[in-house]
Amino acid sequence: MREGGKMTIKQKAQAGIAADKKFVVHDKISKKKTNDFHRILEKLPYAVYTCDVQGRITFFNRAAANLWGREPKLNKDLWCGSWKIFKPDGTPMPLEVTPMAKTLKESFEFINEEIIIERPNGERRHVISNPQLIYNTIGKISGALNSFIDITDHQLLKQEISESNNKLLRLENLVERI
Repeated sequence: MREGGKMTIKQKAQAGIAADKKFVVHDKISKKKTNDFHRILEKLPYAVYTCDVQGRITFFNRAAANLWGREPKLNKDLWCGSWKIFKPDGTPMPLEVTPMAKTLKESFEFINEEIIIERPNGERRHVISNPQLIYNTIGKISGALNSFIDITDHQLLKQEISESNNKLLRLENLVERI
C-alpha cells in the first residue's frame, strides 16, 4: 500500500480477485443451503412454496402441487401456483392482490388470510395462506415462503352444521304451529 493508505493498481486488482473468490465461495455456500432448505421443505406434509422478490415461484413441494392440482412453471409463474383464486365469499381474486403478492409488494406479512383456490378440474379448496418474508444475510428481502393450511373439511362441517341448525329451526317452528 502506498503512503496515505491508497492502493496501487496491482493491489486493487488483487483485492478484486480476492473479493470475487469470496463471492464465489459465498455463492456456493448459499446454493448448498438453499438446496438443503428445499430438501427439508419437500418432506413437509403440507403445501409450501417460495417466490423471489419479483413474485416468481422458485420452489414448491409435492404437497403444494397436489393441493393446486398442477405444477407451476418455476421462475415464470407469479405469486401462486393455483389455477384460479377466489376471496372467501367466492368472488375472483386477481393474482396481484393475493396474500403472497401483497406480502412481497408491501414488505408486510399478510398471514392467516383465507382464500379459495381452484384446481384445473374445477375442484375448490379453502385454505389459510401464511406468506412470510425471507431475508438474505445482509437483511434485505430476497423473497417469501408461503404455507397453506387446507381448511376445506372444516368449512364443509361448518356448512353442514349451519344447514342442520336451519332444519332444526324450521322443525321447531312447525311444531310450535301445531
